[in-house]
Amino acid sequence: MRKALFFCLLLSYAGWSQSIDISLCTYNSLRYSPTNIDARHPHFRTIMNEVKPDVLVLQELSGASAAQMFLDSVLNIDSAVYSLASFIDGPDLDNALFYKHAKMVALPTQSYPTTLRDIFHFRLLPNHSSDTLHVFGVHLKASTGSTNESRRASEVAVLRTVTDAMPDSSLFLVCGDFNIYKSTEAAYQNLLIDNPGSDGNFVDQINITGTWNNAAYAQYHTQSPRTTQFNGGAHGGMDDRFDLILMSNALSGPNQISYLQGSMEVIGNDGQHYNKSIMDVPASAQYSVDLRTALHLASDHLPVVATFSYKPEFVGLAEPKLKKQVEIQYSQDGVAVHNPKGLPINVDVLSLDGKIISQQQSTGSVVLHGESGAFLVVVSQKDEILLSQKIIR
Repeated sequence: MRKALFFCLLLSYAGWSQSIDISLCTYNSLRYSPTNIDARHPHFRTIMNEVKPDVLVLQELSGASAAQMFLDSVLNIDSAVYSLASFIDGPDLDNALFYKHAKMVALPTQSYPTTLRDIFHFRLLPNHSSDTLHVFGVHLKASTGSTNESRRASEVAVLRTVTDAMPDSSLFLVCGDFNIYKSTEAAYQNLLIDNPGSDGNFVDQINITGTWNNAAYAQYHTQSPRTTQFNGGAHGGMDDRFDLILMSNALSGPNQISYLQGSMEVIGNDGQHYNKSIMDVPASAQYSVDLRTALHLASDHLPVVATFSYKPEFVGLAEPKLKKQVEIQYSQDGVAVHNPKGLPINVDVLSLDGKIISQQQSTGSVVLHGESGAFLVVVSQKDEILLSQKIIR
């Protein structure tokens, strides 16, 4: 039976020749919470139906109940297409990651404290790929002035401590509301600087210099689509580039998963509304009235999207995706994670939609007694994935 199943899988994988795309969207939701909805759900639905992201990183969520509400009332209102990565309720407002569970699995979320808001670390395992995509969600300190610039720089220092310690050629990106005003700001420079001995720096695919509040950079601005104040949002018109997607050197080049050149887009910004509302004249030929109205009413930021592409790999039922320091074995007692070197390992068992079934830590082999059906076993050591494997029993 196992040989027949393996043969069927082999035939299906052999037919794959086209690349698989992952669209990622970052969006500041303007203090989204169960007490601050203001009839915005229809507008968020219009936006998400237009963008249709495979991965959505949302800022300014007020706790786990807000994340669950956005999942149920916006993303999955018609069908259960999205899952919510494990949520961490940090100080102040939070980031959450939503993903299409038919295309990937999310590992447990991590977070790193700063002097203000946590930096969130999401890890995704795309289907038919041996790579882990690391997504960092941030919301840096707002406002102008040297004190605020210094606080943003200190937040970025926390992030760089993490990425500088990651193995060379790691696939990672950071997205969110950076509140950065110019390319010379310390926080931005600290993101880009290539430190000797590490591969933890980020690449900005939109290479613009100087102060970003500039008519020449109008197509890149993400705040504010409004010129009237309501629901507590900013209302200065389209003149700031706060929302970014930056990526590692490995994601920027021709690797297993890589950025699709030219795919970065600020949804709703046609470049013709510097210091104006997106509802002002001239009427956009690029975006519909319905979409612009929804963007105008939903938030004081515009979403930013980028696409990443990869060729599918064949990963067999019993073939580890990464280093063969541990391996899956089968016995009458169930599935076992064999750990011959006695490594300190974490063993996470996940459902195929990303929900945690069990978690264990061990310096020996681990037997998974109760799991049946289809599930994912992920073995890690610190932040390094040693093995990730789909099991069918």
